[in-house]
Amino acid sequence: FARKVLEEFEAAKAPLAEATHFDLNAISRGRALVGDFQGCLSALRIIIDRKEVPDVFDINIIVEALAMHDPSRAALMVRKMLESNVMPDSVTFGTLIGNALKKGNFELAGHCFAQSKSLKIEKLSPSAVARFVQESLSTALRLPISNRSAFQYTQGAYDVIESTQFP
Repeated sequence: FARKVLEEFEAAKAPLAEATHFDLNAISRGRALVGDFQGCLSALRIIIDRKEVPDVFDINIIVEALAMHDPSRAALMVRKMLESNVMPDSVTFGTLIGNALKKGNFELAGHCFAQSKSLKIEKLSPSAVARFVQESLSTALRLPISNRSAFQYTQGAYDVIESTQFP
């Protein structure tokens, strides 16, 4: 069903070479969500070919597409964003944290959370914070009480709750 809606939307915006930046962004995001990464990049390619500057919304689509498959590579892309003076936002970090947790990479999720705080990005989505806290506590509960890591995971969950401002 989603593919059909997306195809209808694309047909309504044809020819895509003349579609607005906003419409191409929507098409790209839709393609990423249905798993069509070639289509996702094709829509963004039109923006680049027109010499328009990709904004954080465009870049977040690529980060999301990468993070769904390899959160570590997506984190590298965020590092390149920062090196290029493109500031990631709360969506960028929420995407990284959520996908790192889905892949079981708690260390990367923690690093991304810390990095978002160091960049003064305070408003992560409630779902990203909840997943981070849930995974921290679940991990802590699986470890023996005497294990120092159990305390560290519990402390990490507390730190996340304490420092988060919700939108």
